[in-house]
Amino acid sequence: MMRYCGPRAHHLTQLARNSGDWGRLLRALACRYPRLPEGSHVASDGTELESNPERIVWETLRRLQPHDLDLCCHPLLEERRFLRSDFGICAPGGDTPLVYLEVMGMLGSDRECQTDVEEHSLKRLALKERWFSEPDRPLLRIIWLDMMAHPDWLAAICEEAFQ
Repeated sequence: MMRYCGPRAHHLTQLARNSGDWGRLLRALACRYPRLPEGSHVASDGTELESNPERIVWETLRRLQPHDLDLCCHPLLEERRFLRSDFGICAPGGDTPLVYLEVMGMLGSDRECQTDVEEHSLKRLALKERWFSEPDRPLLRIIWLDMMAHPDWLAAICEEAFQ
């Protein structure tokens, strides 16, 4: 995420490449600021998610969720096919989401890959984008890592998805 915070955070990008240094920095921050939220895949409502970026988006969605819409985690795009999205926005009691949200927690909107894992993630997203581009498919909203670096952008994207 530090890649997208601008020049003030570029030195932190180097720390992120060395997980030992990054871990020491996080432990030092936790000692200095004990009230900082801990990194966790479990949301405040107890929902278990697959990553911290998913948790960030889930917490934002839950905070902005209108009473007349439901949220679901990891809905399948089709039965009998293992292709799913991260979140879905459904009508109350509805089985099929009206809007799907995909969290790209390791890539920015520039789609610039730096690792094989990022490249694989982008290929998987291309499969989903093809599926959603077919006629009569629901909407797909992609939330990129750089959007999560700006909480007001993330809130605006989530509000738009609900509308």
